[in-house]
Amino acid sequence: MEAARNPWPALGTLLVRDGAVTPEQLEIALLEKRLKPELRLGEILVTNGFATRLQVTRVLAEQHELEFIELDIASIELEAALLLPEALARRYGAIPIKITEDGYVLVAVSDPTNIMFSDDLRLALGMPVRICVASPEAIATAITRLNDSATIEIEDVVTTAAETEDDATVLDLNHDTPAVVFINRSIAKALDLGASDIHF
Repeated sequence: MEAARNPWPALGTLLVRDGAVTPEQLEIALLEKRLKPELRLGEILVTNGFATRLQVTRVLAEQHELEFIELDIASIELEAALLLPEALARRYGAIPIKITEDGYVLVAVSDPTNIMFSDDLRLALGMPVRICVASPEAIATAITRLNDSATIEIEDVVTTAAETEDDATVLDLNHDTPAVVFINRSIAKALDLGASDIHF
């Protein structure tokens, strides 16, 4: 009965504990959520300016007992990042960071509540997954920069191969790293079609 009288979910409790929101702000947000149950509490708090998206993301990581990381593009392995198509990365707010020594893909997500029970990500990657949490802005920036960089590099290779008509420009397709296989297949297909650009 006592629990039933306390409407604060763990997210709200943690945000109040950290001083990110006041109890009064949380009550306002909870009232709005009761009126609009399809909305998430975190989104309501951010939309109303009661908390920042970064504050909510940090607490979500703690709530799910996941590590929160300051995402650095330089630390992301391109081989891992290219395992997930850009469209899926944006849909899930996720980016693979690296492949661990024990064969897992470490994936940074902005909302662990949206990903923890999704088999789609694991199926898309084709490998077992470990989750960490990063800010939505950092993930979105990383997705854009890494995919733009990969596209430019591939287009340069395709252009060179088309001009020289030299299949040796394409990397060894027998190389079994995911990034090389992904890129080589894209380049080979483009060369077969006579394409001058590739989009992922």
